[in-house]
Amino acid sequence: MNSPQEIVRALMDAGETQLSIERATGISQATISRIASGVSQDPRSSTVAKLREYADRVLLGRESAA
Repeated sequence: MNSPQEIVRALMDAGETQLSIERATGISQATISRIASGVSQDPRSSTVAKLREYADRVLLGRESAA
C-alpha cells in the first residue's frame, strides 16, 4: 500500500465507506472520492499521513471498521 489511491481502495475493500473515512480522518468525502478515482494523484502530505494512520489502525485490526 504505497499510493494514497491504494490506501483508500484497501480501506474500502475492508468495508469502510468514503463517509466513514471522512468521519475518522477529517478528510472531506470529496477529497477521498478524488483520491479513490485517481483524479487527485498528489494530495497534501498531511492528507496522506491521516490516511496512512487510519489505514494502519483499521487494516492491522487496532480499530474496527465503521
